[in-house]
Amino acid sequence: LFGIGLILTIPIANFYREPMLRQILPAAVSSALIVGFISTKMAILTRHLRPGPVLVIEIAAQAAGLVVMAIHAKLAPSVWVLVIGGLVTALVKTLLSQLALPGPINRFRWEARARRDLASFGKWLFVSSIFTFVAMRSDVVMLGRLLPVDTLGVYSIGIMLSMVVRDMLQQLHRFSLMPAMAA
Repeated sequence: LFGIGLILTIPIANFYREPMLRQILPAAVSSALIVGFISTKMAILTRHLRPGPVLVIEIAAQAAGLVVMAIHAKLAPSVWVLVIGGLVTALVKTLLSQLALPGPINRFRWEARARRDLASFGKWLFVSSIFTFVAMRSDVVMLGRLLPVDTLGVYSIGIMLSMVVRDMLQQLHRFSLMPAMAA
């Protein structure tokens, strides 16, 4: 995803006629690279219906990102507030997943079977994820062409704030209701 984001940077900047995107997009898509290093211990804990530590990490990462965004917005309001907040959230989540969870430390390796499974099943997940993202964010794609950048930024902040509530409800469902129903 990081590589695709980098490749699409110039076409997106040209589409929106916004040269500043040539600097913003590479920084923003770096979060995809960072979260690629999240420990698999998070998935294992969730699978074993022990969501407590995972939930603490999720909340701590979101809180850190929001605090950094609030401070940055107060000191130097710009679109970079959103980018830096996202990067801080991704970095805190990744670091805490590696350092704060019990269990063996992850190592890099490719198993032949996992590689085959990823290539066969993963391609459909990848395509599905692209369509889902485009469908859910088509408003920003259209409005980005029609509205000035500062107005689009305010709109994006409003959308992000409303998604905080949605994300919290999804986490509640994932970490509380699903384990309760499985028990």
